[in-house]
Amino acid sequence: MIKIFHIISSLDQGGAESALTRLVTGTPDSIKHIVISMKDRGVFGDYLIDNGVQVYELKMIGFFGFISGLFRLITLIKKESPDIIQTWMYHADLIGGIIGKFFLRPQVVWGIRNSMQSAHHVKFRTRVILKMCAFLSGVIPKKIVANSNTAFKNHVNFGYKESLMEVIVNGVDPDVFCSSIVEREKVRGSLKISSNIFLIGMVARWDPQKDHKNLLKAISYLKSKYENFEVILVGKGLDSGNKSLINLIRYYQLEDKINLLGKRGDIPSILNALDIHVLSSASESFPNVLVEAMSCGVPCISTNVGDSSDIVGDCGWIVDSESPEELSKAIIEAISESKHADLWDERKVLCQKRVVGNYSMESFIDSFCSLWTSLCKT
Repeated sequence: MIKIFHIISSLDQGGAESALTRLVTGTPDSIKHIVISMKDRGVFGDYLIDNGVQVYELKMIGFFGFISGLFRLITLIKKESPDIIQTWMYHADLIGGIIGKFFLRPQVVWGIRNSMQSAHHVKFRTRVILKMCAFLSGVIPKKIVANSNTAFKNHVNFGYKESLMEVIVNGVDPDVFCSSIVEREKVRGSLKISSNIFLIGMVARWDPQKDHKNLLKAISYLKSKYENFEVILVGKGLDSGNKSLINLIRYYQLEDKINLLGKRGDIPSILNALDIHVLSSASESFPNVLVEAMSCGVPCISTNVGDSSDIVGDCGWIVDSESPEELSKAIIEAISESKHADLWDERKVLCQKRVVGNYSMESFIDSFCSLWTSLCKT
């Protein structure tokens, strides 16, 4: 049996966290997974535990929490003696990689989940850690897995060791993310949004890289030309407690159009309620939510960041980042096409076919399993 020790910054709602969860619950019994959250259990921790996965939380918050978390991490790795440490995102790459490489000696695989396409949207501390990872990339990991072609290219340009890198794109489970009229009606009913309202949604945490301001500005342009629509925003920080967000909504006079749902555990149902999903990001690597929405038969509009254009293809709309005018124009085009049922239904089917043909869960899982198995033979 191969024992994999996963280290990730958190298990809150997000693309990396979702990908990790799908991966560890989908691999064969010959691989044992142990998941370490550097913070707490978040959204996915209990789900993983319910599916038989060991989950530890280090609570590395604040200086003393960080120090105690480091010692606990070392203790856990010694206790479990994993064959491979699989890290997810820069903080885990650096901390888990150093401890694994220089203290405990299992094979280390780094996981890159950011394209670094728009560095000015990345926090200063993260940029420092990124530079440290680039410097150590030829020393610590045996392999570096990027989840998009864009991330691969940008990190090589940033100084990562190219010969150690490979791309494994994410997959989606079509049995989970599938079209459902029942879920569509249930969610709309709970939100009191009638079936004739064109519903726009964005599932993404509150983060500068997601550029919600871009979306809100685009919606303000849309509102001046079209009235019969509403918007739902889903993700961590997308709630009434976010004063910066509330101020933006008020500034653009969108109080009557925006529904803030915050963190949700029913994302497939939420996606089914939408007529279109919009991703307004300034930077992405491989945005899972586009694949998930398309798998549900929901067309997407996305900014041209990361691998978004490869994912969406000719099934949706791609616009320049930080261009609310273009974004608004694409939404108007989608609304116009949606009034022609035959064209709209054809587009929805194309979305699902594209996901099945290019982003299967089986391929995602098999690629990681093959990588881990090959490393254990070296």
